[in-house]
Amino acid sequence: RLAPDGGLKSHHLNGSSTQVIRSVALAYGINAIVDDSVEQKTLRFNLENVDYQRAMSVLMSMAHVFISPVDEKTVMVAKDDSANRLRLERQLQETIYVPGLTNDQINELAQVVKSVFDIKQSSIQTGLGSIVVRAPQDVLDPLNITLKDLIDGSGEVMVEVKLYEVDTTRATDAGGALPT
Repeated sequence: RLAPDGGLKSHHLNGSSTQVIRSVALAYGINAIVDDSVEQKTLRFNLENVDYQRAMSVLMSMAHVFISPVDEKTVMVAKDDSANRLRLERQLQETIYVPGLTNDQINELAQVVKSVFDIKQSSIQTGLGSIVVRAPQDVLDPLNITLKDLIDGSGEVMVEVKLYEVDTTRATDAGGALPT
C-alpha cells in the first residue's frame, strides 16, 4: 500500500509529462519511476489545495497514464493501455469455493464472473468445486461482495397470496340519451 505524505498542496507546473508527474509525486514524498511508454507531451498543471489522491487522479487523466505502487514511497508510472496494465498492475489470485453446485452450474458461474467483472485469467476446478481467478484488488473486492450474496444466500423465495371469492354481483347502469 502506498503511503503518501498527508496534507493539502497547491501545484502550478508547466513542463513535459514526465517532469510534472515526478514533481507532483515528490511533493507528497513519493518517488515516481516513469516508464518509457509514457508519451512526452507538454502539460500545464494548476491545482489549489488538493491531497495526493485528487492531484494524482487529475494528473493521470491528463497524461493518460496509470500508477502501480512498488512500495510505500515508490510508484511505477506507465501509459494506460491493456498491455501495460497486464505487465505492471499487481494481480492477486483467489480461489472461490462454490459448494453444492453441479459442474454445469460452476461453468456457468465462471462465465458470468469473466464477462461481468472483465476477468481475463481464471480457471475452473470442477472436481474441487472451485474457481481460481487472477485480477487486481479493485476488481476482486466487488466480485467477492457479489458472490458472497449468491453463494451464502439462503435462496428462499416467499410468495404471499390472498384469495378473494365473489359469489354475487350487482350492477346498475345509469346514464342518459342525448338528442341527435
